[in-house]
Amino acid sequence: MAVVYVGVFLLGKALALPAEPFMTKLFADKSIPDVILTLLTIFILAPLNEETLFRGIMLNVFRSRYCWTMWLGALITSLLFVAAHSQYQNLLTLAELFLVGLITSVARIRSGGLLLPVLLHMEATTLGLLFG
Repeated sequence: MAVVYVGVFLLGKALALPAEPFMTKLFADKSIPDVILTLLTIFILAPLNEETLFRGIMLNVFRSRYCWTMWLGALITSLLFVAAHSQYQNLLTLAELFLVGLITSVARIRSGGLLLPVLLHMEATTLGLLFG
């Protein structure tokens, strides 16, 4: 996951892309309680809710006796994951989100559970704040 974020960060710097407006305003003019609630939401609630929805429920729809359907599901749920993050405007950020969706989908398929995708999502959130 770190390779994705560092790579996108370096590519964004090389292309002189501006920072995501959403990320620059995330903590602007917020009180301490609001910052705490925002951090709880993005570090805990969002990963739990989004991974349950995209990797738990939606990806499960593609489960069948054919292996390829899960991989098709990984692609489709990754696209839906990007669509759910419409607050971002930079195409590089959207590509990054697609890769995060694919990585967490593969983690779900390989592990069979949601713990690994949730932890990876939390890592992605941390890296996004550090490099975003």
